[in-house]
Amino acid sequence: RTVFYWHIGAALAWTAFIDLGPITLQFRSDFFDRIATFSAMSFGLTLGIWYTSLLLISVVNRSVPDTDPFQRFVRLNLGFIERWPAWLKLAAPLIGSVLCWIALAPLLANLGVVPAAADVSRMLAQGAVLGIGSFLAWPYVIAAVLLFYVFHTYVYLGEMPFWKFITATGRNLLQPLAVLPLRLGKVDLAPVLMLGLIIAAARLLSSVIAETYPRFQL
Repeated sequence: RTVFYWHIGAALAWTAFIDLGPITLQFRSDFFDRIATFSAMSFGLTLGIWYTSLLLISVVNRSVPDTDPFQRFVRLNLGFIERWPAWLKLAAPLIGSVLCWIALAPLLANLGVVPAAADVSRMLAQGAVLGIGSFLAWPYVIAAVLLFYVFHTYVYLGEMPFWKFITATGRNLLQPLAVLPLRLGKVDLAPVLMLGLIIAAARLLSSVIAETYPRFQL
């Protein structure tokens, strides 16, 4: 993939980019070392989003037995991480992001992609802000599950394992709202309220990150 980007991208004067929220990394495709870094980082970012999503499902469905094939798939993918306590799984995206940024920031600065950090503490702060941004992958997962959950609630689609998994995950996600009287007859307003809260929280977090990160750029 790197060689393809290098040859085709250079001919088209294409600049690759990775959007990390408060900062967008740009890589000129006519420099092999930069486009190789882009290729590796874009794959790593996709992999990180995948495992971040699995960690959320693992914590939410920790009471779901292994007889559920989808939950078993999640646990098999996480491997030894599945045995970690819930708080550590929730903190893992932040910790992993900080460690990755500490490892990559000097390389990116050497390539001229980002300014060099003034000191290690500033690099740690940058990694922490970007790590908090990694949690923005969760609202998409929650929203997708809840939309499937609501659809299956009102449209019966059988007893397939996938829908059983969606039902269990949706109920677990809505558990914090169980104490509120959100049911009107046969209509359950909990998924709507949860979606609203998730969207509001994601927007608030995005704005806080966008305002905070520039303080640690130089």
